Amino acid sequence: MISVSGIRGIVGTGLTPLVASRYAAFFSAYLPDGPIVLGRDSRPTGPALHHAVTGALMAMGREVLELGVVPTPTVQLQVEYRHAAGGIAIAASHNPIEWNALKLIGPSGRFLTGAEGQSYLALAAGPGPDFPGWNRQGRVVPIADPIGLHLDLILGLSVVDVP
Repeated sequence: MISVSGIRGIVGTGLTPLVASRYAAFFSAYLPDGPIVLGRDSRPTGPALHHAVTGALMAMGREVLELGVVPTPTVQLQVEYRHAAGGIAIAASHNPIEWNALKLIGPSGRFLTGAEGQSYLALAAGPGPDFPGWNRQGRVVPIADPIGLHLDLILGLSVVDVP
């Protein structure tokens, strides 16, 4: 299922590594310059989709800020905190175990708006994106303790009474 909020499907039928890599490459082409944050949930299909998405983003010349297994809001927070171009959370939330998704996050750290999603989907409906040459490949940068940062920022809010 393709919607403005992302790409969802049953892994192996509607959502395959090939589908995930294609939509990740188009998302890279849609976003402004800069790194892309990537995190996933603990579903058993996450590692394969994660590798497909990482490969596509690197092939598009992107620096991939790798969070590992984290909640979706942590991906969103890291996009905003690191002033990244955007982010992808590989997570299917409340859906059954056979499902997974690419949740697309814009530069603000929020999911794409309806208009942004429509613009991205129009781009993704076209011919494949242009990949840079062999000498402009991206890289993966592991981010240490992304959940710790998330907790520190929440506990540092004036409205939170820690004691």
